[in-house]
Amino acid sequence: STLAGLVVGPDGRPLAGATVAIERDGRVSAEQEATTGQDGLFRFEALPEGLFSIEARAEGYVTASRDGVAAVSYTHLT
Repeated sequence: STLAGLVVGPDGRPLAGATVAIERDGRVSAEQEATTGQDGLFRFEALPEGLFSIEARAEGYVTASRDGVAAVSYTHLT
């Protein structure tokens, strides 16, 4: 399963360099942290399907968090 998203600042612009952490069942590991790119995007792959808590933090900004974020499998048809 994949969980991907975009981190933006209060002005709506992509926020580069933010740390995004996910946890499932209350466990966090180094493999479950990512840093956003210049485009503000992050991506976690090869996750078990289920619900995750996600937190984004960056220096100078208020930490944002959300519970109940689903990691789902999908098939891309061409």
